[in-house]
Amino acid sequence: MKNCNNFFIELVLNQEQEEYKQEGIEWQQINFFNNKEICDLVEIPRTGILAILDEACYTIGPMNDKVVN
Repeated sequence: MKNCNNFFIELVLNQEQEEYKQEGIEWQQINFFNNKEICDLVEIPRTGILAILDEACYTIGPMNDKVVN
């Protein structure tokens, strides 16, 4: 699953720079950090951070009474 940041990086930075190369246009190379690995760590179903947090919340159950007392 692509998120907005990775979509932007792929579309704007990678594709445009590749097009510049193909057309022989001079430009200054833009170096950027691709955070796909970090996004995957958070978003991957069943093993990502969000999935693990969801599972923990379902296992523990509602916390309203526990927090108030």
